[in-house]
Amino acid sequence: MVTAKGKKIPWHENITVSEVLKLIELDIPSPMVQVNGLLVRRKDWDVTEVPDDSVIDIHPILTGG
Repeated sequence: MVTAKGKKIPWHENITVSEVLKLIELDIPSPMVQVNGLLVRRKDWDVTEVPDDSVIDIHPILTGG
């Protein structure tokens, strides 16, 4: 299992950050994503595999001035 935004996602081999975000129907336009506490840059979401029993933290990036 993978936990993302409080939702449990069934884990399978080669599951990526992008796939998990699609499965939870992420509605944050520009989130910061961490897998087990490690930052994953947006450009790496399609190639970063998520280990079984991982926790994915998702936070909006606040901008403004």
